[in-house]
Amino acid sequence: MLGNFSAEAADHSARIRKHLAKHFAAWSSQFEKCISEAQEQRAISKQFPAASLANFIFNSWEGALLRMRVEKSDEPLIEFKKPIFDKLLA
Repeated sequence: MLGNFSAEAADHSARIRKHLAKHFAAWSSQFEKCISEAQEQRAISKQFPAASLANFIFNSWEGALLRMRVEKSDEPLIEFKKPIFDKLLA
């Protein structure tokens, strides 16, 4: 929902942009915490910093959701999941 709202409203208001950026940062922060814990437990490689990996995954997820809507297909989600879960988070 935030991705859709961002695409529609972010260009029209600095206030909206600020709030959306805050929410996106909060989501990325939660991903970062989980990734950092997994890295400390050696469940995920430390090849990439947790913050960078979290932002990459979050950005990729949002892009996949947008493409799913446009294409009316689950293929973008499948293409997102395979490298993320089979390689990056393996």
